[in-house]
Amino acid sequence: MADKEKKSGKKGLNSIFDLFELLEKKAVKRWKKMKAKTDKFFMIMALCTVSIFGFLYYSRTIFSDDSTITDSGIGLVSKTQIKGTTIEIVARNYNAANGYGEVLFRFDQPALAVGNQFDAIAGEAKLKTMIETKFEQVSDQYYVLKMFNIPSKWQQIVIDVGVTSERKPELNQSLDTLDVTKLDEKKEQSNTEQVTFVMDYRSIESNSKAEEKEEEDYIIQYTLIEIGYIEKLMETNKESIEKTEKNFALLEQKIEKLEQEKKYQTEADQVKANSEIQSIQNNIIETKKLIDKTNETVTELQLKKEKLIERNHDAEQTKNLKKSE
Repeated sequence: MADKEKKSGKKGLNSIFDLFELLEKKAVKRWKKMKAKTDKFFMIMALCTVSIFGFLYYSRTIFSDDSTITDSGIGLVSKTQIKGTTIEIVARNYNAANGYGEVLFRFDQPALAVGNQFDAIAGEAKLKTMIETKFEQVSDQYYVLKMFNIPSKWQQIVIDVGVTSERKPELNQSLDTLDVTKLDEKKEQSNTEQVTFVMDYRSIESNSKAEEKEEEDYIIQYTLIEIGYIEKLMETNKESIEKTEKNFALLEQKIEKLEQEKKYQTEADQVKANSEIQSIQNNIIETKKLIDKTNETVTELQLKKEKLIERNHDAEQTKNLKKSE
């Protein structure tokens, strides 16, 4: 009986040890699982941290800047006047890879304006940094501003264009005046008459092909632009002529109707009718003169277009010859 009790007691003791061993194994297993999860958690957090910093670093290309865009644009919106000369930006280019940018200007001067000298400089407004530039004349009306080593993180490029009729303009752009909010103040401080253009990074896309070009390239570019202007003018003038000629038929019908009504009018009414008829006839004569003048303008524009095409062709030939040398 005592032996049975001993056996049963021993068996119970083994069960307790087995229980401790089982609990220990489970605890170790849970600890390993928790450790694995903790390692994964810290790994994920590390990746998140790196991603967030990378996200913020490249936020300029991911998020749009919600600050006010101050940009002169191109074409009609960029037109401004200085000393009777109209200045317009007709094209601009920027290459983020090589830090090169350029702006093509069109100067429309009065016929009697002679001896005017132009110059242009540029700087980065936010970084307060002057930009290396070259300002070159392409033709009587076209100038190109070449910009080199533009800062990769530029936001606003301020371009000052000056004009004087006596000597090369002394532009007053300095690091303290590269503030687009103080353009009026800058003009007051200058002895040279100048205008300011602003280029915002959000208003121009990087062009990987943009680079400094030969003179012939700019001649080809501006002649194509001028041909486009002329074609639009010709089209507008032709439409005006067609519209006016259609009105002639209506005016002649009105004269015919007035003549018919005179039969049933008093002498006083006939005098009024004759006066109206004469007025319409005079209007037709003047309008025909205007049409003739417009036709002459169209003919002149066509000749200009042909000359521009010729110059464009010559520039292409010169460019090809340089390549073959």
